[in-house]
Amino acid sequence: MPLTSLNDRGGGGTPQLDKGIRSIEVTDGFRRELEGGEKEILSDLFSLIGSADPDLILFPNADFWVHLIMQKAERYGLDQTFSRSGRLSKLDSKSYWSYGVL
Repeated sequence: MPLTSLNDRGGGGTPQLDKGIRSIEVTDGFRRELEGGEKEILSDLFSLIGSADPDLILFPNADFWVHLIMQKAERYGLDQTFSRSGRLSKLDSKSYWSYGVL
C-alpha cells in the first residue's frame, strides 16, 4: 500500500515575529499556494488535508507553525484535520548535553 504524504511549507513568514499567516504552500503531487485571509487559508488547508487523508504530513518548523495554526483555527471556529483521531499530541522537547562524558 503506498504511503500518502502532504508537504506543507508553513505560513509564509516567521511565526515568532509576525504571528500572521499570509500563505501556505501545500504539495501532494501538485503544488498549491493557499492565499487570502487567515480563516480562508486555514479552511482550505484543513479541506485539503481532509480530502487527501495523508498518512504523513511534512511540516518544516512544525514546533512553531502547528501551535499558531491550531490557536487561529480555534479562534475562527474551524475543525482541524491534522489528526485522524481529533487529538493532536505535543511531545516535550528534551535537550542532551555531552562533552565527551557519558
